[in-house]
Amino acid sequence: MDNVNGADVQAPKNPTQLKANFGLLKFILLSALTFGIYSIYSYSKVGDTLNIVVGRYDGKKTMSF
Repeated sequence: MDNVNGADVQAPKNPTQLKANFGLLKFILLSALTFGIYSIYSYSKVGDTLNIVVGRYDGKKTMSF
């Protein structure tokens, strides 16, 4: 099957459930306590999750940070 950009779309071989434990209060508190280092880490994790979910459809990599 082809997508809009012409890349082949294939179902994942081993589908797994992604972790979605992102909390706003946790993000704010840990970002403040670590002087922004946690925010960089969490942006990286969100980018990785986006690549897993939509990477097979558009064939592109999202910058993590």
